[in-house]
Amino acid sequence: MKKVLINAILILFTSCNLFEKDEQLVQTVNSPDGKVVKLYYVGLGATTNNVLQVRMVNKDSEETLIQAYEHNFVNSARFATKDSLVIILSDTTMYGPSKRLDTIEIIIK
Repeated sequence: MKKVLINAILILFTSCNLFEKDEQLVQTVNSPDGKVVKLYYVGLGATTNNVLQVRMVNKDSEETLIQAYEHNFVNSARFATKDSLVIILSDTTMYGPSKRLDTIEIIIK
């Protein structure tokens, strides 16, 4: 009986996620020539940092991860040119911004 109980507990812990993945679309940015980029906030639980993911959307609506950043707020995102995406990121807390703004330029091909 003891072995059955131990095996049941092991199966329960190996088949369950302890922390749910929280994924929210923050912003969609379109380039002048039709490229689509989506920015997601992804909360991964207590054991990892929350990130903002930049994903490229292809013609079949499949998303490809371009880059992830350890921030939780998008101040702005826009295409500066048809291939250059400029994103301004920061972190927030209940007391307001806790980190200075970071400006990131990504080349989208």
